[in-house]
Amino acid sequence: MGVNSSGDEDTTTTLETHQETLNTDNITFVDALNSEISTVLENTPNLQYDYVLGDVSDYGVSGNGHAHFDLVHEDSTIHCVIFSHRLHSFDITIDDGTHIAVKGELSYYAANGSVSLIVEDFVEVGEGNYQQTYQENKRILEEDGLLSEKTKQSLPEFPRRIGLITSVDSDAREDAVTSIHSRHPDVDLVINHTTVQGDDAMLSMMQAISELDDNARIDVIVLTRGGGSEKDLRVFNETPLCRVIHNTTTPFVVGVGHENDRTLADEVADKRVMTPTYVGEIVPKKEELETELRDVTDRLDRVYERTVQTELKATVDNLDTAYEQQVDSNLTTFSTDLDHAFEALTSERLTALETELKHALESFEQQKSHEKEKVRELTGRLNSAYQRTVQTHLEGTDERLDNAYKQHVTSELATSSADLDYALESFEQQKVHEEEKEAVAQEYSESQRRQQITIAVLVILVLLLLGILLLNL
Repeated sequence: MGVNSSGDEDTTTTLETHQETLNTDNITFVDALNSEISTVLENTPNLQYDYVLGDVSDYGVSGNGHAHFDLVHEDSTIHCVIFSHRLHSFDITIDDGTHIAVKGELSYYAANGSVSLIVEDFVEVGEGNYQQTYQENKRILEEDGLLSEKTKQSLPEFPRRIGLITSVDSDAREDAVTSIHSRHPDVDLVINHTTVQGDDAMLSMMQAISELDDNARIDVIVLTRGGGSEKDLRVFNETPLCRVIHNTTTPFVVGVGHENDRTLADEVADKRVMTPTYVGEIVPKKEELETELRDVTDRLDRVYERTVQTELKATVDNLDTAYEQQVDSNLTTFSTDLDHAFEALTSERLTALETELKHALESFEQQKSHEKEKVRELTGRLNSAYQRTVQTHLEGTDERLDNAYKQHVTSELATSSADLDYALESFEQQKVHEEEKEAVAQEYSESQRRQQITIAVLVILVLLLLGILLLNL
């Protein structure tokens, strides 16, 4: 009691001090105000209704098993709680957008100044007003082809610059930026601030989308915000916003609310991510890219090496083949040229040899004719000498005849021998000359030589016979 009394006295003293400062007695603290509000609520019979009508929004069950949701009508909301022991007694589940009639008691939580409706029972009375609006909007968008998968664009595999549309002071912005840069810190971000809830939210977001879509340097646009009540997310189901998202030429990504929140903006976008934290999924991980790049580089190096080796081997084989073909062709050409040259040279040499042999034969014939003429002349001279000797010395003695005959025969023999020696020497020279020019003429020359010797011997024999005849006479 002493402590409480002291606390009350301190509070009273403080109030009195503020009253003097503010020059008024009508002031109080928050806890006192909340206590009075609680008393008023509990003692006001006009606030005790059998049922309260509204649409369910943001329904969920907390860790302690209590169900929480907002009951929404028009622009007003009241928080509802179903304690776990009562929740288990209900046979039906509560879905967002359901229009229900809730029976319960108002409860004012003085600690934070909030009013809740403690649900004792509820009755489904149909589809909620906004759920009907949502379904109508979805039908319109579907009929216009905005929900077709065929109209969706593919996101770039390696975006360099991302346009981010969100509230700059929100946790969603921080989560999205962290999510992107944790995967690839080199990606540029262009952040356009926008209001994400309230009356001005739709126009603000549409303007931000248009600005980024007009920027040719933006590779992909992301519209994101954190979780909120179903009422807070309604703007993302508006058809004008959905049409602007669908009509962008830049690939578009939407990440709104929590994992279970779905909006029409998600469905018209080219890609949906569950929350701002998942926005980073639209960019590849830099580490994986670097690893893949190294792997690709290694594969390319190996392929390049194999290709170079293959090409080099093929080139060497082709060069060897071409070289062999060229050598064969050149050898064939050289062989043909040599054959032609040999044939031409042989023909020329044979022609020259034939000419030389012809000249040698003509010379030999001339020499033979000359020798025959000399033999005839010698024979004539011998006959003349013989006749003169016979006429002059016919009456001489045998001794004188013998001496004269011997002298004459000796002289003539000497002359014949000299002529024969000259003829033989000429023949030998001609023979040597003919042997050097052509082996073919050798045999012919030898035959002529033997014939000439035979002739000379015959001449000698003739002379001897003549001498013997003269002696006998």
